[in-house]
Amino acid sequence: AQTAAELHGRYKQHVFDYAREWPIRWAVIVSRGDATHLVSVISHLASDGVGVVTMLKDLASRDPATGRANGPPTGMQPLELARLQASQAGRRQSDAALRYWERLLWVIPARRFAGSADPRQTRFWQAYYDSPASQLAIQAVAARTGAETSTVLLAAFAVALTQVTRINPAVVQVVVNNRFRRDLADVVSPICHHNACVIDVADVPFDQVIARTWRAAVSAYKLGYYDPAGRDELVRRICRERGAEVDLSCFVNDRRMHSRQEPAGPARTPDDIRVALPRSVLTWGGQWDGQGEKCYLFLNDVPGTVNYELLADTHHLSPADMEAILRGLEAALVQAALHPAAPACASSCAADLTPADSRDGDRDAAPT
Repeated sequence: AQTAAELHGRYKQHVFDYAREWPIRWAVIVSRGDATHLVSVISHLASDGVGVVTMLKDLASRDPATGRANGPPTGMQPLELARLQASQAGRRQSDAALRYWERLLWVIPARRFAGSADPRQTRFWQAYYDSPASQLAIQAVAARTGAETSTVLLAAFAVALTQVTRINPAVVQVVVNNRFRRDLADVVSPICHHNACVIDVADVPFDQVIARTWRAAVSAYKLGYYDPAGRDELVRRICRERGAEVDLSCFVNDRRMHSRQEPAGPARTPDDIRVALPRSVLTWGGQWDGQGEKCYLFLNDVPGTVNYELLADTHHLSPADMEAILRGLEAALVQAALHPAAPACASSCAADLTPADSRDGDRDAAPT
């Protein structure tokens, strides 16, 4: 196990040479003639997480003696996918998504973060927060509102982020797996894309923040399949025309595959949630220099709890800010469960930086 862990650590640090190397590394650890561990690192250039699961299922189903597959591949192959993307239908889909991006890029605040009061020499930090109380709270809120737990958590992230950055509305890029699209369920390819959600959280109860979040997320998921190079060029053009760099470096990735489906069990009482609060644990993870996003929240698949993982650039979010976001997520959820009528985020905690000429109309309405 130690050998496997050490090799996995080396693999994680490896930078792939995409011109000369396959973007996949596999190793089998053998002890006394028996294979004991499989260590693999797969670049997102090769596949996203769901594609990797599909690949592993295919390997597990093969003949153990010959390695032969049980039949021909069932998923769309990469060349077929490329042809689909280049077709008229594929271009129309991408163009619709880019129009959505263009509308948002013109109206969202350019800034995401106010700046760090404590930038660290080792720039990028990682923190984990394990919160059983969050799990009980999201089950209670989801039962009351009928919302999916992923929507409840995204709403809480928008609230916590706004309370720390004091910038409203919150702009968060969600990961869209695109597996719900026709013929893409079993593709072994990187078809996940990010898409932006704009969520105004000020001076409304959390249930209304959930409603706004749901509308923003539906638009993001529906219009989350596009040409990434085209989107990057669009961002550069609008930044030039606005005369400001629009910061999009805030992300959330809900990686829960099993825990989000956990049954809520008996109705949770306020005391159940309060009793769980002391069991929350904050743990600091790795630190590194080099590339990284300014703020990236992962929701990890851990049963019986919500396991938050936050990666941040301390030149934009200090370690204290990181802790405040993680604890703020829990606090927003607990307050929503125990005091649903209370404002999720007071306007005094959130400066509205939306461009003045785009504030007219209903804030609750998702862009169309």
